[in-house]
Amino acid sequence: MKLGTSSALKAAALTVCVLCLACCAAAQLPSKTHGAHSGDLVSALEFISTTFHLPIIAELTKSYPAHVSLLAGEDTAEQLLSQLSGQSPGYAWVTQDGVVLFYDIRLREAPGNFFNATIPRFVMPPDVAELALQLNQEMGADAGKARVMAGVPEKALASVKLRNGEALSNVTGREVLVEAAKQSNNLFSVVLFPTANPRTAEHISQAHMNWYLRSIDELRQNPTRLRSIPGGP
Repeated sequence: MKLGTSSALKAAALTVCVLCLACCAAAQLPSKTHGAHSGDLVSALEFISTTFHLPIIAELTKSYPAHVSLLAGEDTAEQLLSQLSGQSPGYAWVTQDGVVLFYDIRLREAPGNFFNATIPRFVMPPDVAELALQLNQEMGADAGKARVMAGVPEKALASVKLRNGEALSNVTGREVLVEAAKQSNNLFSVVLFPTANPRTAEHISQAHMNWYLRSIDELRQNPTRLRSIPGGP
C-alpha cells in the first residue's frame, strides 16, 4: 500500500530526525587535539590516560613493545587505543564502566595471573594508597615483598578518595581496581609479568614488585618506571 503525501512526508521527516540523532551522537564522542607521542607501551598508555584523564588498567608482559608512535591530530581515546593495539601484537583492550583494560591476551586468562584470583570479601579503604597495600596482600604478596610507594606517588594516592567501608563480595583483584577507578576517576594501574604464563613463585614475586598504582594527576611529573626483570621467561 502506498503512503499518502502527508504520511510520506512524516516518514521522511522521521528518517531525517533519526539520521540527525545518529550524527549528533557521533559528534558527541569526546575528541581532543593532541601532539605526537613516541616511546614504549607504558609511556603511550600514560599519554592517553593524562590527555583524556582516562582511568587505565594495564596488564603487560616483559616483551611489551619498546617503541610505539602516536600521530598528532584530533582523536578520541578509542582511536588512539586502536592505534596503540595495532602496534602491539598480542595485546587487546576493552572498556568496562568507563575504565580501559589494556592487556596481553594470553596473560589475561592465565591461572598464575593474581588479578584473576577471587577475593571472598574486599572492603574499600578510605583512599587508593591504602587500597594498593591492602589489595597487594589480598592477591597473595608475601609479607615484606609488596611494593611500597614512597614519596610523591604515595602522597598523591592518599588524596584519591574511595567509598570507605563499601564491601565487595567474590570479586577478582581486577574487579576491585575497576571499581576503585570508577569511584575515583583518577587511577592508572600497570603490572609487568615476566611471562604470559606465570607459573613459579619467582614469576609471581617479580610481578608483585612490578605492580604500580598511580594517580593520573601526578603522572605527567612522575612517569612510571618499571623494574627490569632479569633472565628469560
